[in-house]
Amino acid sequence: MAGELDGRVAVVTGGRRGIGRGIAERFRDEGAKVAVLDREVEPIDGVLSIAADITDETQVLAAFAQIGEELGTPWALVNSAGIGPAVPFLELGVDAWREMLAVNLEGTFLCAREAARAMVAGGAGGRIVNIGSQIGLKGGVELAHYAASKAGVHGFTRAIARELAPSGINVNAIAPGPIDTEMLMGMPDDWLAAKQAELPLGRFGRVEEIVPTALLLVSPVGGAYITGAVMNLSGGDVMAD
Repeated sequence: MAGELDGRVAVVTGGRRGIGRGIAERFRDEGAKVAVLDREVEPIDGVLSIAADITDETQVLAAFAQIGEELGTPWALVNSAGIGPAVPFLELGVDAWREMLAVNLEGTFLCAREAARAMVAGGAGGRIVNIGSQIGLKGGVELAHYAASKAGVHGFTRAIARELAPSGINVNAIAPGPIDTEMLMGMPDDWLAAKQAELPLGRFGRVEEIVPTALLLVSPVGGAYITGAVMNLSGGDVMAD
C-alpha cells in the first residue's frame, strides 16, 4: 500500500539523532524520498545523508542543490537541528548566545528559505515544519538564549506562513516539551529532576510521541488546512490558549 508521503521529497535537518531521526525514519516508511542534513553523516537505511552545517549559507545552498539533483523538488522540510546547553544568565557569554541563535534560528531561516524557493519554483506547494520548544512559550531557568532562539522560531513560522500561503506552502511549528533524547539527557541531573517534577504527566516525552504530529503537518491532505500554528506537545508543561 502507498504511504502518506509516497514519492514525495522530504528534507529533515538534524536528522542524525533524536526527534529529527525519528521523523526522518517515519517519513521514509511512509514512502517519502528523504534527505537528512546534519553536521556529521551517519548512514540511515533508505535515506540520503548530507553533511552540512546549517549555519553556513554556502553549505545550505549546496545541500539543497544536491537534493534537487538527486531526489527532486522538496515537498516537505522539517527544521529539527538545534542545540540547547544550559547556562546561568549571569554567566552567559556573547559567543554562547550567538551560537545558539545561529544554529536554532538562523539555520532554520536558511533552510526554510531554500526549501521555499524550490517549492515556489516547482509550483506544487509544500510543507515546512519548524521544531520550536515549550521553553520558547514559557521561558526556562538557565535557558535565556535557548528561549530567545525558540521564541524566534515561533514568530518566524507565523510570519512566513502568511507570506507563503498564496504559493500553497503551509508553515507550522511544533513546540515539544522535554523529550527523552541525547540532547536533553546532556542537561545537569539536578535540572532534569526539577524539570520532571514540574510536568503534570510526571515524565519526559518520547520521540515517537512527537513524530505523528510532524507527519500530520506535512500530509498533503491532513495538513492542508493548518498553517501558522505552533503545536504545543509539552506533556502539560504549557497550558495556554
